[in-house]
Amino acid sequence: GSVALLQGICAGIGVQVVILPIDMVVTRLQSTRRSVQSGGFFQVLQSIVKRQGFFGLWSGIKPGLFLTLNPGITQMILTRLTGMGQHIPSAAKAFWSAAVAKMVAGTVTYPYTRAKVHMQIAGAVPSQGAAPNMAQILSSIVQESGLIALFDGLPPQLVNGVLKEAILNMMRLKIAVVIKWTFSQISSRARFRPSC
Repeated sequence: GSVALLQGICAGIGVQVVILPIDMVVTRLQSTRRSVQSGGFFQVLQSIVKRQGFFGLWSGIKPGLFLTLNPGITQMILTRLTGMGQHIPSAAKAFWSAAVAKMVAGTVTYPYTRAKVHMQIAGAVPSQGAAPNMAQILSSIVQESGLIALFDGLPPQLVNGVLKEAILNMMRLKIAVVIKWTFSQISSRARFRPSC
């Protein structure tokens, strides 16, 4: 349980540090008008560094670090549901276990996903004061629209994440079975090969 959670969190931290600058540029490209930021990926990358400095590429890192709980929670629940390590579950069990695990993890961490996107978009618009932090963004959402607004947009996000995780887990386990079978066949043939 806790080992799987820790493994997932550590993997998530590594991904956040490496991928966040790319995610930042993609978010800006998707959320700004063409007239404001044209020229593609490298133009937007250069614009972020010019406007916010090099570390501006990591805007949203705090909620991003909270989001490392997502793979940790997913892995912990998945381990419990499938009894990983004891036996290889069926394709259906692998699929549904991953779907449930990702649904729980995605729901728990979704407010941090919203805060991260808000922080990344906020840097695209010139402002007079300091950019809001994660707590300010979440508080603002709750004050303006209520607690349930923290989960606006969750259903399509869950469909996307749950399907990806469930299919990935099912395929990963089935590929593991094929690889294990292949190596056992190679190994058994090598043992019974007559010597010259």
